[in-house]
Amino acid sequence: MYMNDGLGGLVDYSLCLATTSKTSWTSPPLDAPASYTFAVRSTDIITGLEEKNVDAVVDLALDSTARDVTDLPLPPRGLRAFAVAGGKLRVEWTDSQDGRLQRRPLGYRVYLGTGSRPDYATPVAVVSWGGGRYAGYSVDIDGLVGNQAYLVSVRAFGTSGEEQNTTVVTTLMDVEPPDEVDSLVVSVINRKA
Repeated sequence: MYMNDGLGGLVDYSLCLATTSKTSWTSPPLDAPASYTFAVRSTDIITGLEEKNVDAVVDLALDSTARDVTDLPLPPRGLRAFAVAGGKLRVEWTDSQDGRLQRRPLGYRVYLGTGSRPDYATPVAVVSWGGGRYAGYSVDIDGLVGNQAYLVSVRAFGTSGEEQNTTVVTTLMDVEPPDEVDSLVVSVINRKA
């Protein structure tokens, strides 16, 4: 068994961490937060020769509480929120587009708050992954109070749980937002000389 330094670096194959004749192994206590890579190589018990693969590896990412966050989806990018017609708040963001299938989000939870942070206990909207045009997503939230500052956050969730990003945008709702457009009339003007 071999591993890296826990800082996301390369595996150190010059230092054997452990040997085992079994197909499983338990590491010693690990520091957190950290980004570990563990590697395994086979050794012939008669000759002592070791094969030299560099692809039998597994990654392990731990957050500051030592929770395994290896397969959590990445947080969304480009979060913005703004008032729109009808007294609604539009929240927009883009997908992080992580290529690893196990990290692909199932969806996004939108959180709202009026104090010092959003209320992460109850999302105000849930948006499924895959419905965004060009990996972009939006949701309109209504029923908000005018002349109130709102803190908005969006977190991705997947089969391994919800990522814990703390990106927040603040927006002020209009006291009297404009009405939505009811109808639109288009007239063609023919200008022949």
